[in-house]
Amino acid sequence: GRLTNVTRTPEANEYNPRFSPNGQAITFQSNRNGFGPDDGQYDVYVLGNDQVRRLTTRIGWAGGGLAWSPDGTEVLAAVEQWEDGDPFPAWTNWLELWRVPLHGAEPAVVERSSQPGTFYGAPDWHASGRVVVARFDAPVVYPDLFVMRLEGDVAPERLTETVYGNTDPRWSPDGNRIWFASERDTPGMSRLYVMNADGTAPEPRFQEAAVDMYPVPLENGKRVAFV
Repeated sequence: GRLTNVTRTPEANEYNPRFSPNGQAITFQSNRNGFGPDDGQYDVYVLGNDQVRRLTTRIGWAGGGLAWSPDGTEVLAAVEQWEDGDPFPAWTNWLELWRVPLHGAEPAVVERSSQPGTFYGAPDWHASGRVVVARFDAPVVYPDLFVMRLEGDVAPERLTETVYGNTDPRWSPDGNRIWFASERDTPGMSRLYVMNADGTAPEPRFQEAAVDMYPVPLENGKRVAFV
């Protein structure tokens, strides 16, 4: 029904809103404490009880997506970095993952996600502890999907390998399937797909002549919201 402006910051840009597991809070990335709408510095904020609280202070630049931990105690943030303060060198920037606690600890980078030329974005964190992300290594410009665990030293498991990009992954609530957007069959036009959690049996959905992205499975995939 009616739209409600919950942040009211005309001087800033805000991206990647995600509801907490209990539905009582929203986390998002914003440059409200930067230098105006053109500032690339994005921090992580949480909105709850009609109050906005800043969770990070200048940990990186453009925001690449957020995901809540299953227990709602921390947020996983994808944040762009680069060397020497220059936003446009040739492949010296990268997109790394940060674990951002809501209380009692400092944000910390996921070390194995932090290396120049590697880009981790659009994370989604399942109750099983698995995180699905879109990742690519420069000079490749199209991401594929990987499943990783934040604990331990297990290498990410590759789910897709296509010439054109696979992005916006989301777990089904039961963790058995992953919805995502891809240009694999229609270069230059993103469409929705769903596959098994191990990357097998990808199926196209809603293949009308339109660009579809950002799927959010509801009722275990019986319904899906998307843009």
